[in-house]
Amino acid sequence: MTQYPASWSLKKQAKKDAEAASYLFPGERVFYQGSANGVKPLTTDLVVTDVRLFRYSPSGFGDGIRLTEIAEVLAKSSALTGGSLVITDRAGIVVKLSAIASKDIAALETAIASARAAQPAPEAIAAAEADSAAQRTEDVSTTGDVSGEAKADERRLQQVEKRREAAASILERARAKASKKGINVDGALAVAHTYDDGQDQFLVLFPDRVELIKRRKTGSLFGSGAGTEAIPLTRISSTQVVNSSIWAIVEVYTSGNSIKFKADQISGPAMREAILDQMNRSSAGSGPTSAAQPEDLPAKIRKLAELHADGILTDEEFDAKKTELLERM
Repeated sequence: MTQYPASWSLKKQAKKDAEAASYLFPGERVFYQGSANGVKPLTTDLVVTDVRLFRYSPSGFGDGIRLTEIAEVLAKSSALTGGSLVITDRAGIVVKLSAIASKDIAALETAIASARAAQPAPEAIAAAEADSAAQRTEDVSTTGDVSGEAKADERRLQQVEKRREAAASILERARAKASKKGINVDGALAVAHTYDDGQDQFLVLFPDRVELIKRRKTGSLFGSGAGTEAIPLTRISSTQVVNSSIWAIVEVYTSGNSIKFKADQISGPAMREAILDQMNRSSAGSGPTSAAQPEDLPAKIRKLAELHADGILTDEEFDAKKTELLERM
């Protein structure tokens, strides 16, 4: 039976049970579901099953970390800051889940231990492995299975389009939240939001600069460095996303400075793509007048397929360009 936070009503628990059907693999069992370490929006949950640990919200969810990859779990509790869970995977990567209610930390730790000791259903393991394989670029050129290649491409395109829709929704909510906080985002091309270090943080892309804006909650004793840090696009040397099991950290570098923004695994890559796109537009001297749109890779692949079918592209040219586009998804 799923373990929920003590503060959740039976009605809320029933709603979460119903939502589980949208993300569970066949035979997968939920051991714990609760609020995800202070992450906004508050509809974001931390889910522990007998196969994986991940964040979930109605707008989307990430793969998180497979339980078989976890090497160590350490729980901490503080009367001031609440509980935290420090998870180390077998590659030595550490993920800290903080701001968990102290009364829930013990239940969460117990649920993870029980889930790791459980024997997942064979169909759940098979589904998880198949899902992981679907996330990677599939290479069927050695088999010559054209129908399999077409199905793999179509599945990949559907995943990309679904992710783009989720990213657009998350970024739009972030823009609304920034406005509500009194932050001027007029003319902004993209806005992302997170709650970290006891404060609301916004990564805002304007046509000529990137701003990291921090707003500490009124009356909060925690959080530091509230204010705004701006980096002109002309000074940016590179930007990347560093993925942890839970977060996607957007890093923007200049010759003498850098900013880091802890985003979710959907909006983080979307913000990086928006920044890169605007940098390219600016260098070409054609900045957009409206919000930046992500590169439509699925449409480009479909266009390639049409050119290939019409005999304009050779098999080698089509395969090479298609692989290049898939690797950018």
